[in-house]
Amino acid sequence: MLIALSTLSASSSSMQRPGRNARRGSSGFTLVELMVVIAIIGILAAFLAPGAMRLREKARRSKCQNNLKQIFYAISAYRDDHNEQYPTSLDQLYDAYVDDVEVFKCPSSAHPVPATASAGDYEYRSGLSPASKSTEPLVQDKAGNHPDGVNVLRVGGQANFQSEGEF
Repeated sequence: MLIALSTLSASSSSMQRPGRNARRGSSGFTLVELMVVIAIIGILAAFLAPGAMRLREKARRSKCQNNLKQIFYAISAYRDDHNEQYPTSLDQLYDAYVDDVEVFKCPSSAHPVPATASAGDYEYRSGLSPASKSTEPLVQDKAGNHPDGVNVLRVGGQANFQSEGEF
């Protein structure tokens, strides 16, 4: 029995001697394992990137519609003060009815914040009469702000997105 224990302890001490196999178990991941994990994360990111870009553009489109609604409220206030007449340009709204000129910048546009309202990213349709139909366009994006269409603000206050084939 004593001989068996000494043989067992001798064989276990030979397994624990420092060497290549003993060190490998105590270290972290190998370079190949890390590269495989990074490659898998890269592939997953490539699958998710187009969806994230579409969501980002939808958020910008929504912010643009919010800007158009603010312009509509400013035009409504202007009309209340000026016997139901429409302003001749968006410049008449800035300062008296809209405090921030950034309202006139579309978030999808690459242009900087405009110095004046009429230099912004929206086209105003002047010459409307108080009897204009509620479905007529009042303000809309300039071409190229959004990749697949424009936001349109109608006389009735509806701001919606129209694809390129719809207008």
